[in-house]
Amino acid sequence: MQQAINLSRDIRIAYIDLGVVLAQQKNYPEAVKALQRAVELDPAQSDAHYRLGNVYKAMGNAKSAQEEFAKVRKIQENSQEDLVHKMSSSPPA
Repeated sequence: MQQAINLSRDIRIAYIDLGVVLAQQKNYPEAVKALQRAVELDPAQSDAHYRLGNVYKAMGNAKSAQEEFAKVRKIQENSQEDLVHKMSSSPPA
Protein backbone atom coordinates (compact mmCIF):
# COMPACT_ATOMS: atom_id res chain seq x y z
CA MET A 1 0.00 0.00 0.00
CA GLN A 2 2.77 2.44 0.95
CA GLN A 3 4.54 1.72 -2.35
CA ALA A 4 1.36 2.63 -4.25
CA ILE A 5 1.08 5.90 -2.31
CA ASN A 6 4.74 6.73 -2.97
CA LEU A 7 4.38 5.87 -6.65
CA SER A 8 1.30 8.09 -6.96
CA ARG A 9 3.17 10.93 -5.27
CA ASP A 10 6.17 10.46 -7.55
CA ILE A 11 3.95 10.44 -10.64
CA ARG A 12 2.17 13.60 -9.46
CA ILE A 13 5.52 15.33 -9.01
CA ALA A 14 6.63 14.16 -12.46
CA TYR A 15 3.51 15.70 -14.00
CA ILE A 16 4.13 18.95 -12.14
CA ASP A 17 7.73 19.03 -13.35
CA LEU A 18 6.59 18.31 -16.89
CA GLY A 19 4.04 21.11 -16.66
CA VAL A 20 6.69 23.54 -15.46
CA VAL A 21 9.04 22.66 -18.32
CA LEU A 22 6.25 22.93 -20.90
CA ALA A 23 5.18 26.29 -19.47
CA GLN A 24 8.76 27.56 -19.67
CA GLN A 25 8.72 26.53 -23.33
CA LYS A 26 5.44 28.44 -23.68
CA ASN A 27 3.67 25.21 -24.67
CA TYR A 28 0.72 26.19 -22.51
CA PRO A 29 -1.90 23.71 -23.77
CA GLU A 30 0.37 20.76 -22.96
CA ALA A 31 1.40 22.34 -19.66
CA VAL A 32 -2.27 22.59 -18.71
CA LYS A 33 -2.78 18.90 -19.53
CA ALA A 34 0.19 17.82 -17.43
CA LEU A 35 -0.81 19.98 -14.46
CA GLN A 36 -4.43 18.89 -14.66
CA ARG A 37 -3.24 15.29 -14.47
CA ALA A 38 -1.21 16.15 -11.35
CA VAL A 39 -4.36 17.67 -9.82
CA GLU A 40 -6.35 14.53 -10.67
CA LEU A 41 -3.76 12.38 -8.91
CA ASP A 42 -3.85 14.49 -5.74
CA PRO A 43 -6.44 17.28 -5.64
CA ALA A 44 -5.54 18.25 -2.06
CA GLN A 45 -2.01 19.39 -2.93
CA SER A 46 -1.80 23.10 -3.58
CA ASP A 47 1.38 23.12 -5.68
CA ALA A 48 -0.22 21.77 -8.87
CA HIS A 49 -3.19 24.16 -8.52
CA TYR A 50 -0.81 27.09 -8.04
CA ARG A 51 1.27 26.23 -11.08
CA LEU A 52 -1.85 25.59 -13.15
CA GLY A 53 -3.14 29.00 -12.11
CA ASN A 54 0.11 30.58 -13.29
CA VAL A 55 -0.17 28.84 -16.66
CA TYR A 56 -3.75 30.02 -17.08
CA LYS A 57 -2.60 33.54 -16.16
CA ALA A 58 0.18 33.38 -18.79
CA MET A 59 -2.43 32.27 -21.34
CA GLY A 60 -4.59 35.28 -20.50
CA ASN A 61 -7.31 33.12 -18.94
CA ALA A 62 -7.90 35.21 -15.82
CA LYS A 63 -11.08 33.40 -14.77
CA SER A 64 -9.47 29.95 -14.69
CA ALA A 65 -6.37 31.38 -13.01
CA GLN A 66 -8.50 32.92 -10.26
CA GLU A 67 -10.34 29.62 -9.77
CA GLU A 68 -7.07 27.75 -9.30
CA PHE A 69 -5.68 30.37 -6.91
CA ALA A 70 -8.93 30.16 -4.90
CA LYS A 71 -8.39 26.40 -4.61
CA VAL A 72 -4.87 27.03 -3.33
CA ARG A 73 -6.21 29.41 -0.65
CA LYS A 74 -8.91 26.91 0.37
CA ILE A 75 -6.40 24.05 0.67
CA GLN A 76 -4.07 26.21 2.75
CA GLU A 77 -6.92 27.38 5.01
CA ASN A 78 -8.01 23.78 5.58
CA SER A 79 -4.43 22.80 6.34
CA GLN A 80 -4.09 25.58 8.91
CA GLU A 81 -7.43 24.65 10.50
CA ASP A 82 -6.31 21.03 10.77
CA LEU A 83 -3.07 22.10 12.41
CA VAL A 84 -4.88 24.30 14.95
CA HIS A 85 -7.27 21.47 15.72
CA LYS A 86 -4.41 19.03 16.24
CA MET A 87 -2.54 21.48 18.46
CA SER A 88 -5.59 22.10 20.62
CA SER A 89 -6.33 18.40 21.10
CA SER A 90 -5.19 16.59 24.21
CA PRO A 91 -1.86 14.84 23.81
CA PRO A 92 -2.01 11.04 23.56
CA ALA A 93 -1.79 9.22 26.87
